[in-house]
Amino acid sequence: MTGVDEAPAALLAAFDAYERALAANDLAALDASFARADDTIRSDDSGLLVGHGAISAFRAGRGGIRPRRISDIHYRRLGDTTALLVSESQYEDGGRGVQTQIWQSRGGGWVIIAAHVTARIRRLDRPGEP
Repeated sequence: MTGVDEAPAALLAAFDAYERALAANDLAALDASFARADDTIRSDDSGLLVGHGAISAFRAGRGGIRPRRISDIHYRRLGDTTALLVSESQYEDGGRGVQTQIWQSRGGGWVIIAAHVTARIRRLDRPGEP
């Protein structure tokens, strides 16, 4: 974990709460993790979602995620109220993924204002697969 010792405790708590919400597919908590703004963004290999409403609608139709654990987190301070977190996930059934998030302290709590998710990367040398 790089730079995490320097990260604000409240930011790390917000990140942990977001990860727990993902694991539980807690839509209300996931909505609360993203800034309620028209310019909040989330992207992945399917494209770009702009605005809290679009992100919320995506989550409502997606369902949960596969079981995983965060294996690495990198923190960078971007300003007095803004931070970058880049984390790597290890999935229980194999593969890994990366998420990049820009968090901002707003109204006493940390929320995601921009996120990019790299889909689960599967190993190429899985037994029984070409």
